[in-house]
Amino acid sequence: MLWYRDRQKEWNDCEYMIKDWVNWKWLSGDHIVEQHVHNIDVFTWFSGLKPVKAVGFGSRQRRITGDQYDNFSIDFTMENGIHLHSMCRQIDGCATNVSEFIQGTKGSWNSATMEIKDNAGNVVWKYDGEAEKANTKQQNPYVLEHVNWINLIRSGKSIDQASETAVANMAAIMGRESAYTGAETTWDAMTASPIDYTPKDLNLGKMDMSGVAAGSSAFAACGGKAASTEGCPTEKGSCPNSKAELKISFQEGIAPGANLNEKLDYMEKLGVVGFEPGGRGLKDRVKEIKDALNGRNIKVSAICAGFQGFILSTDPAIRKQCMDTMKEIMAAAGELGSTGVIIVPAFNGQKPAMPHTQETRDFLCEQFNEMGNFAKEHGTTVIFEPLNRKEAFYLRQVADAASICRDINNPGVRCMGDFWHMTWEETSDMGAFLSAGEYLQHVHVASRKRRSMPGEDGEADNYVNGFKGLKILDYDKYVSFECGCQGDRNVLVPAAVELLRKQWEEA
Repeated sequence: MLWYRDRQKEWNDCEYMIKDWVNWKWLSGDHIVEQHVHNIDVFTWFSGLKPVKAVGFGSRQRRITGDQYDNFSIDFTMENGIHLHSMCRQIDGCATNVSEFIQGTKGSWNSATMEIKDNAGNVVWKYDGEAEKANTKQQNPYVLEHVNWINLIRSGKSIDQASETAVANMAAIMGRESAYTGAETTWDAMTASPIDYTPKDLNLGKMDMSGVAAGSSAFAACGGKAASTEGCPTEKGSCPNSKAELKISFQEGIAPGANLNEKLDYMEKLGVVGFEPGGRGLKDRVKEIKDALNGRNIKVSAICAGFQGFILSTDPAIRKQCMDTMKEIMAAAGELGSTGVIIVPAFNGQKPAMPHTQETRDFLCEQFNEMGNFAKEHGTTVIFEPLNRKEAFYLRQVADAASICRDINNPGVRCMGDFWHMTWEETSDMGAFLSAGEYLQHVHVASRKRRSMPGEDGEADNYVNGFKGLKILDYDKYVSFECGCQGDRNVLVPAAVELLRKQWEEA
């Protein structure tokens, strides 16, 4: 990774980010735009072409600073159909290679060796560094570019490289947004996009910053059509034609009350429309929950876990225990009309577990396909929940869970996102939700520092970017509170509900 600055007590948020600018995407553009663009531009300059589309991926594996990815892999399709494959990473302790390789029909160029070869491997030209040193006084490219610049000024000549610079920069942005969203991006969509990651309030004292942060941070289109902005407003990331709806749900322990009916009474007064019970012992509570919900405008959202064992155990008996208890909960969930039953394949403390290999992933797909078939029969789904690295070694990003859903291709298998876990694993709430697409079945929310009631961690509790992603997806399922509470629930719970509604409107 690159340099970073530790925050000082006297720095406000904006000042800290500016002084640590290379680690924040609204200031640097992420490292694919800030640094790797200088490799992309070699190819765009050489070819004289611009990309028409880009598709790729990236992630945040080890970076502990800012909000950027630390690796990207992007495939660009250029105007004439040829491809540019671009890879970069900022991860300490890895092999380093900053170079370009161009393969043509008659030969290749390699900047690492400064050679042109024919297709038989014969060197037809090689840069002679020693001759360069003998014939020129100055070889440092950073000095030479300034020498050329000054000479042009003195001679009254001009050189126009703005267009080349713009093409390379837009190419890097296309690659970044494809990685963030999981969607294919196009040149036309990106050049028309109002995307802007600048914070609305820069809080720089007496400076008039009005208009600086104008625009939308939305990229993908209304109705879930990624790589387009048609029909989206310029002031907000919301889409006027979106069918998205904020349906707030509570886990059983969120609302104050001595019993279930008192809790539901409290929820109704707040306009909460979803109830998320725990899965343990659910089959024995079906009648109780049905009776309590009868006549109310509250439905069962997802069922929170409650299974026994774990599906990635090396012990077949423990795996069977997981499968059997999940089926028991899913049957009860179907009776209650629940949207699905949440499951975590394995927590860090559950051992011995299967190794993190392709074979394990294939096995997981088989097991969840079986669960998905059972869930369909009972009118519900099984929902993967990605956790953060402190809690789980497997499935830590929403995109990981979504990719398994895609591979299984079973309508009974879905995934979810949890703002708490996403705080530690994702660089973009919007990008995380968009990576799930149609497979997103449920969302959990909590404060972003202490996993407490939304709002208890102050300005850190900002969900607007994620809500924009949900609106883009036309998400109309539940956003469910899964959190603790540091203070008086009678005060903090209504405040948290109001906060989410306010931020949903802002999105």
